[in-house]
Amino acid sequence: MKQFLVPQFSDVEPKILGPLTVKNFIIIIIGILLCVLAWKFADLTLFILEALVIITVTALVGFVKINGRSFHYFLLDLINFSKKGKIRVWNKDYDKINTIQEKKEEKKEEKREKDTITGSKLNELSLLLDTGGAYKVDDENLN
Repeated sequence: MKQFLVPQFSDVEPKILGPLTVKNFIIIIIGILLCVLAWKFADLTLFILEALVIITVTALVGFVKINGRSFHYFLLDLINFSKKGKIRVWNKDYDKINTIQEKKEEKKEEKREKDTITGSKLNELSLLLDTGGAYKVDDENLN
């Protein structure tokens, strides 16, 4: 039997510059470009305010993880949670439908357990499987 190497730690991203991954590096470059644009189009006090906001958002998105997931995934989950309704209503009829379906499944399983296969039936079925369907088994013999 051949043996294959299984990759370990496949969820770890490769590092390009020290502790920075490709994703972190791109996020930092975008943050720097936004700061340059803020410097170009704003006066000094507005630039300082914009730069603080840009640096904070860049650091959050690039480096912060919440429950092992990146911050931008956390933000997407937060937005999805705020859009959906927060009231859960118990539908009593739905439970009745489920119990009825479960009872039907139990009855089917009981019927299947009652069917027994004798030795001659097993021989014919194995012959059918071995020949790939070339040998046709009579339905009368199986029942």
